[in-house]
Amino acid sequence: MGRGQFATRKKIRILQQQLDSTAQENVKLKEDFNFEALRVRIVKQEDYSRRENLRFYNIPESAQETNEDCVQKVKQVLSDLGAPSDIKFHAIHRTGKPNINYGASSTSEGEPRPRPILARFVSRMDSESIWFKRKELRKSLRFSTVLIDKDLSPESARERAKLRAAYKKAKDLNIDKVFIKGKNLIINSSKYSVNSLPEYLLAH
Repeated sequence: MGRGQFATRKKIRILQQQLDSTAQENVKLKEDFNFEALRVRIVKQEDYSRRENLRFYNIPESAQETNEDCVQKVKQVLSDLGAPSDIKFHAIHRTGKPNINYGASSTSEGEPRPRPILARFVSRMDSESIWFKRKELRKSLRFSTVLIDKDLSPESARERAKLRAAYKKAKDLNIDKVFIKGKNLIINSSKYSVNSLPEYLLAH
């Protein structure tokens, strides 16, 4: 075999190795893409399945509270929002494990906070109406500290928590034009997802 033929075969062998390597990388990228697309799809479906739900935070909880007491407390909050009295629910209940120390003020140091209340509305239009009115609770004499939030999948809830932490940090830095819209944090004219938050807003 001449030197030229040997060199040619060597080049072919190297090219074939490079092609094989590229093919393997493409397969892995395709698998990763499919997995990520599937993960996003599952999260969206779970969030969609919770669209009639709202979570109520900081509603006082007593040690002997019954489920009916819980229902009445949510209805009192909705009454302060001016919601119709005939709103229907599939279910209303506390979430999380009960704590035997409930009953004392949840604002005292060392005292547990009341568990959130999950309300599943029959009508999505009713839940959305309450969601859009939620900030009016700040004017309530009884429930100014009660917060209403959407019931999200665990993954979306973690993303939301990161956005809120960044939002709070931006406010602490006296940035005026900052708000959360969907799954993005808007600062002035810039939009950031949870994966693209600027370094100065990240927790360290």
